[in-house]
Amino acid sequence: MDEMTRENQELCRRLAQQDLQKTPQDDLRVQCQTLSKELQDAQAKLEAEREAMRTIKRQAEYSESELQDVKEQLKNLAKTCEMEQRTNSKYEMQLREMNEMLADKEISIRDKEQEIMLIKQEKNDVTQENLELKGDIERLRSVYTNMGPPAAEEQSYLQPDNTVAGVDTPASRDQEDRPGQPENIYETIDSLLVPQEEPLLVCRHCQESFPGITQQELEQHEQSHRVCPFCTMICDNMEQSVFEDHVYGHEL
Repeated sequence: MDEMTRENQELCRRLAQQDLQKTPQDDLRVQCQTLSKELQDAQAKLEAEREAMRTIKRQAEYSESELQDVKEQLKNLAKTCEMEQRTNSKYEMQLREMNEMLADKEISIRDKEQEIMLIKQEKNDVTQENLELKGDIERLRSVYTNMGPPAAEEQSYLQPDNTVAGVDTPASRDQEDRPGQPENIYETIDSLLVPQEEPLLVCRHCQESFPGITQQELEQHEQSHRVCPFCTMICDNMEQSVFEDHVYGHEL
């Protein structure tokens, strides 16, 4: 038994020595395989990271290109906004000028209307006075007609005696040859009539009245006005460009 035990111990010792001799080589091989696998994994990770970096770089270049496009669009938009603001300022200025001109025209039109009303009132007053004078003249005519010629005694009493010693003087002959005087009186009364005023010609645009001109001269005056064909506003004081903008504004 002891001998068998010694042999077993010897065999175990030899086996242990053989295992000790084999272990370093196996460990190295295993370590090499492990290191090789780790190196492959590291290379794969490095390639993946490189690919990710290339992707990120492409995305960054694309984003930068988009940013440049956005900046360019913003510049163009800023220019467009500036032009729009200038145009709006121009239109606002033109609108203020138009409002001021309209206010002045309204004041002028009101003044002209008041002036025309005064002229019409004066004309109506003169016409009424003419009618009253005509009525008075007609009444005087009727009264004188109803009275008839004066009696002979009254005529001899009222008229001076121009006969001396049975001799007719020229004055007496003229008095005898003179007929009744109603016609002379009528002519005198008619001469008192106030002549009718000539009709005033009024411009249909500015409502200005022009006494003593012909119809042709009035038409020439009306054609001299610059009138909007849509709202018939007088635009004499407007510049040509402002007048054209005003006319085109009606067509919008």
